[in-house]
Amino acid sequence: MTKKKKAIWVAGILVVVMTIAGFGFAVNSGACGFGSFHRHRFHNRGMSSFMHDEIKSFIAWRMDKEAKGLGFSEAQQQHYEIFRTQFLETMEKAIETRTEFHKKAFMALENENPDLSVMATEAKKHVEMMSGAISEDLTRFAEFFNSLDPAQRKIITDKIKEKINDRKNGFPCNERQI
Repeated sequence: MTKKKKAIWVAGILVVVMTIAGFGFAVNSGACGFGSFHRHRFHNRGMSSFMHDEIKSFIAWRMDKEAKGLGFSEAQQQHYEIFRTQFLETMEKAIETRTEFHKKAFMALENENPDLSVMATEAKKHVEMMSGAISEDLTRFAEFFNSLDPAQRKIITDKIKEKINDRKNGFPCNERQI
């Protein structure tokens, strides 16, 4: 082989290696730069409609998984079931009203002269309705939390503190299970 052919082979191999490394870096880093892949979860990019039920099911599974380790009494289990049911119903309502609001907003914006004051009124109604529903959920959670003994309360507060620290530290989930 001549020097020219060797140089062409080496250059070709380098181009392939650099291309593969570039794609690997792009996939690992995400669209917003290195480390952004884990920082920007689904809520920043929007979520397709088929995922709504999946997210609701995942949250219910997570709640049930954590609740099993607490060893509830009969009364505590009833408080938990009331809170869980109400919370999941609120999520279902929120998904439906959000979808309806988005449809109305997009239809209104397709008009030549959209009336943004009507959209603002609709948004205000939506926020007020969700605020009331979330307030009811928080009341149910407080009733459930007040029914727990001090050891169970500590487990829940420690878990909440852990999640807050995860958010502060960039959500390092590599070493832990879901």
